[in-house]
Amino acid sequence: MRAGWKWGLIASLGVVSAGFGALVLFIAPIGTAYVAKTVCSGVFVAGRDAGEVFRQDVVADNNPLLPLIDYAVDTSASQVRAEFLGLQARLARHRPGMGCAVTFGRVLPEAPLPVPMAFEPLPLVDPAALQVDAPALHRIVRAAFDEPDPDRLRRTHAVLVLHRGKLIAEQYAPGFGAAVPHIGWSMTKTVTALLIGMRVSEGRMRLDQTDLWPDWRGDGRSAISLAHLLQMNSGLAFDENYQNPRSDVVRMLHENGDFPAYAFRMPLTGQPGALFHYSSGTSEILSRLLRETFEGNDAAYWAYPREALFRPLGIGTAIFEVDAAGTFVGASSMYAGAHDWARLGQLLLDGGRWAGRELLPAAWIRFMATPAPSARQREYGAHLWTSVPDPYIRKEGQRPSLPPDAIHMIGHEGQFVSVIPSRSLVVVRLGLARRPNSWDHEGFLEALLDVVPGS
Repeated sequence: MRAGWKWGLIASLGVVSAGFGALVLFIAPIGTAYVAKTVCSGVFVAGRDAGEVFRQDVVADNNPLLPLIDYAVDTSASQVRAEFLGLQARLARHRPGMGCAVTFGRVLPEAPLPVPMAFEPLPLVDPAALQVDAPALHRIVRAAFDEPDPDRLRRTHAVLVLHRGKLIAEQYAPGFGAAVPHIGWSMTKTVTALLIGMRVSEGRMRLDQTDLWPDWRGDGRSAISLAHLLQMNSGLAFDENYQNPRSDVVRMLHENGDFPAYAFRMPLTGQPGALFHYSSGTSEILSRLLRETFEGNDAAYWAYPREALFRPLGIGTAIFEVDAAGTFVGASSMYAGAHDWARLGQLLLDGGRWAGRELLPAAWIRFMATPAPSARQREYGAHLWTSVPDPYIRKEGQRPSLPPDAIHMIGHEGQFVSVIPSRSLVVVRLGLARRPNSWDHEGFLEALLDVVPGS
């Protein structure tokens, strides 16, 4: 019995040791990179308290192992170091105008110091002047910050409503405000598509362009076009599961410093153009292809979003973060204040025009807003959603019905810029809704449509 107990203990310890080894090998590198980058951006880009960023943005409703990771903020060096039990560490560093990136042992590229851009608030107008039921509108907006289900917290940070180009309602959670940069997550994909559209209109890219990357020539990937990438039907493999620490999206963002390089290596698993398959790797490829159009002039590439898009729109809070290899994180890493996310929505609503000036052709906005033939549920256009996906619909039974022209910039954890042209409506919702169906965005929009008149 004693011998059996002894070998059983040894076997158990072996299992525990193997499990711990797997934890260190797979979880620790990802977790430390995630913590270092999230805290770095929260502190140096958004200007928030490090402890609050760790408690809310990192730990709340997240992987239970994340509280085991320690972090240290070095304000003099503008960097954050995260460490797991002294066995694994990652360093994220901030650069002005370029945001934060995990170094992965690299010397990070630096851009010329950007010209500061001031925050320009949108003026708040009386909703009644636009025939809006003001008391009902404010009740709906206030209710977006309630927590009706303790098991599915909404954690709404900001809500803005624009009607006919006028800001008619806004509200913020404590610690947030109109000028506080907020991560857009995959709303960044739409911004990437807008920048691609600008380069197309400048004659530097083409929708039917193929043979996009040297390593793809000679195999089936050479048939992938720019349009295929924008419509998420390239046929490239990519696992977008954020819950799997070995998925492609997790490994791409947390195990190496060159995100497009990871995505370019993905094999072809289907015919280009045949099937919609949502992929952050696709957006990273587009970001690198955008960079290639500047033919090695990285200073011009890094300045392009600011000079071509943000400055004309009056956007002063946006930071489009850059990976350790110098490419914009086109899938997921733009920060901007709520007013500035709203400006992007208004640009979509107005068909690419702002203050009488055409920033993008109306045909490009129509292309983005038209469901791709490969999206069999008609849910996606070109880096723009044409319906609200299931995780953000809480109603049971029949799906709510929004106007057919509704389009949406959508990001992880419930980031939304929704645009309904037939109602001249732009709605921004920012927050941290981690549990599925905790934020019912389609129901929220329906409530607003009941009190906002048609255009």
